[in-house]
Amino acid sequence: MFLASRASCVRLVYRGSDLSDSMSHYLLERLRRAANVRIETRSQVVELAGDDRLRTVEIRDGEGQVVERAVGGLFVMIGADPCTGWLKEAVRLDDRGFVLTGEDCGADAPHLTTSFRPA
Repeated sequence: MFLASRASCVRLVYRGSDLSDSMSHYLLERLRRAANVRIETRSQVVELAGDDRLRTVEIRDGEGQVVERAVGGLFVMIGADPCTGWLKEAVRLDDRGFVLTGEDCGADAPHLTTSFRPA
């Protein structure tokens, strides 16, 4: 979401078929609602090209088709395992360890609310 707030188009390329396997529900819903975010599942970046800077990437989709796209940059994230065990007494976590936020904290919770467990 940080990149989407600063770029005209963000492509999220994911090798798996379902982002909900490795991402919080709250973040996934925000990505799906963002008009400038394109989510490409069952896809992977297979080639980078450029001169003094990155100019294009080639992306192979689940059917084996390769598409070249002009880009202004590339951000690589490997893994999305939360390291939040130390927070379990302070905030509510989902069953995978992600911090519950927004609507997951309660029906009336503001957009960026994080749950809190009083001491």
